[in-house]
Amino acid sequence: MRKKMKPKNWPWKNTAGFTLADVVIATLFFSLLALALFSTISSANIILRMQTLNAGINQGGMQLLRSIGREILESSPAPDQSHLIPPVLDANNNSIITFQVPVDWDNDEDVVQTTLTQTVEWGAYRVVREPQNQSWLNGWVRYRVVNGQLLREILTAANGTVLATDIIVPQDVLKFEISQISAKRYSILLTIGKADLIGQKGADARTYQTTFNGNVMLRNGG
Repeated sequence: MRKKMKPKNWPWKNTAGFTLADVVIATLFFSLLALALFSTISSANIILRMQTLNAGINQGGMQLLRSIGREILESSPAPDQSHLIPPVLDANNNSIITFQVPVDWDNDEDVVQTTLTQTVEWGAYRVVREPQNQSWLNGWVRYRVVNGQLLREILTAANGTVLATDIIVPQDVLKFEISQISAKRYSILLTIGKADLIGQKGADARTYQTTFNGNVMLRNGG
């Protein structure tokens, strides 16, 4: 008689499958991994938004400050304040500065009334479109902050009627400060901030700000 062969004991015959605990642990592990990945991506997005906001603040910031400084330095440090009123602070501790600059209001290609007297034509100008501008003899320029906007105004007199207004910085001006260092030297400080509302829960938002500063030396006589 032929012997009956016993079945072989294959290695997987006694191998157990995944238990419920294994499935729970694997699910928890992948959930934590997904959460960590999401947090990393979220942090990267926050950093990217911050860099974008800072880039928006920095773009043209120093150029703007230099432009304001170049205009102020054209004024006169005369002690009688005939062409420059020292800066004063408003209710929000932002500076208000009012001054005159030499202008070619009569378009004779110089800023003096006559070649004989060499009397300077003091006033104000408003750029309309490069290279054109409007000029007012005896007008005044005033820089000030109103509702977060940095304004450049043309006045009929030092405290006169506003003839024209240009918005230099449309919003987010946190600080505008002009300080007198010496008789001819002034410092200018401009702080601009941007609020990041994306991804915020509640009313609070992150605010990123950049401060620009520089010094100017008044160079024209009275």
